Amino acid sequence: EMCIRDRGTVASLLAVDDSLWVGLRAGGARLIQGRATHSFPPGQGLPGGAVYGLARDHEGTLWAAAHEGLARFEGARWTRVGAGDGFDAQNARAVFVDRDGTVWAASSHHLYQRPAGAPRFAEVAGTLDWASQIAQAPDGSIWIAERYVNRLHRVVPGPQPHLQSQPVDAVSYTHLTLPTKRIV
Repeated sequence: EMCIRDRGTVASLLAVDDSLWVGLRAGGARLIQGRATHSFPPGQGLPGGAVYGLARDHEGTLWAAAHEGLARFEGARWTRVGAGDGFDAQNARAVFVDRDGTVWAASSHHLYQRPAGAPRFAEVAGTLDWASQIAQAPDGSIWIAERYVNRLHRVVPGPQPHLQSQPVDAVSYTHLTLPTKRIV
């Protein structure tokens, strides 16, 4: 079995139960379970290129955002997610599952959402410039950061969700109401 260092730099990590999923910059993924390591090279459902992000939904499905596309792992194999699934981008830059179970996936220029139980992704109105991270604030709002541009996007919910974009320097954090911890 090849060591992780022989394949490239780690691009993403996801801890699931007593296992660790590792997405590799050179492509492919590893599942580490105790002393055993299972390799999943690009191909056979797992898109090629760097695996930028990993997420697990509430049903236990693992999602991978890779340079050459989006994929899901169910049971023992990867399946590529494409236009037939509502994700019509050729790449995926980030993937995230929110508290309600919605899977969010960002391509280089668009954001997609798949609410829990829904069979397909739907594109969120608005454009991105190489998303790097998706996160959920304590108030439930979804935020997307861009990798090379000083800009954040917030998903404005509703019947037609859309992105509201603003420079990082102009973001108001007053509505986030982060919980405070008292250090003793």
